[in-house]
Amino acid sequence: MVTPRRVKFTDLKFEYLPDNVLRARVELQWKGKTYHGTADTEWLEHQELICCAKATCNALEAVTAESKAKFEYLKCEPVTAVGQTLAVVAVAIGSAVSHQYTIGVSQIKENPGDSAVRAVLSATNRRLSTLLE
Repeated sequence: MVTPRRVKFTDLKFEYLPDNVLRARVELQWKGKTYHGTADTEWLEHQELICCAKATCNALEAVTAESKAKFEYLKCEPVTAVGQTLAVVAVAIGSAVSHQYTIGVSQIKENPGDSAVRAVLSATNRRLSTLLE
């Protein structure tokens, strides 16, 4: 059986809570196991991107729990470049051995939240492969 090389994004759900709060719940899969991460933010313009990026970082910490890696959300914003709207994410990855600042990008199509999740995975996948070995 071939071992998967990347963490797979499988689901994203939103919940609108009282007091103008948005909750995102991201589901990732790695080697047949499912991992979740959640995050809450105040509901404002572009907060959906931020909430999803934070939830993805939390889910990645669950995936890498054995290595005790930390994924710190730094920034996520929509950017227009080459005629496309992109989700650009900055994430800091820390482990017992090193710290790294990474950037990920994903084109925003129908669902901006999905794009934020994919941008975080774009930023972290190379480093993830070494953390999960």
